[in-house]
Parts: sequence; C-alpha cells; structure tokens
Amino acid sequence: MKTTTSPEKPKPGLFRSRWMNRLIQMVPEESAICEFDCNKTRCSNREWRTCKRRLASLRKDGPEA
Repeated sequence: MKTTTSPEKPKPGLFRSRWMNRLIQMVPEESAICEFDCNKTRCSNREWRTCKRRLASLRKDGPEA
C-alpha cells in the first residue's frame, strides 16, 4: 500500500506577513514628517529643501552635537 504525504501547511501568518511587507513600506526618516505630519500634498524641491518643519524635526531627532 502506497502512502501519500500531504504538502506542508504554510505557517500561520506567513502569507499575511509577506502581504504586509509588500503593502507597507518604510518611510525614509528625512521625509517621515512630510508623510505623516504635514497638510501639504506636494512641495517643490526648493520648498522641501528649506522646509522649517522638516529641518527642525531632523535636528531634534538627529545625533546630539
């Protein structure tokens, strides 16, 4: 008599974990304030480079001098 083995069942949460990794991406630190705490939807390169709110956030979160 020949026995068959069932294929391994995927580990719980593996599919969800892979899906979430594709769906949710890490936001670079320098643009996190823009993504989550700013009401503007678009900035020019000049506005972004000189944005007081973004620069203050980087100074606050950066290494102590």
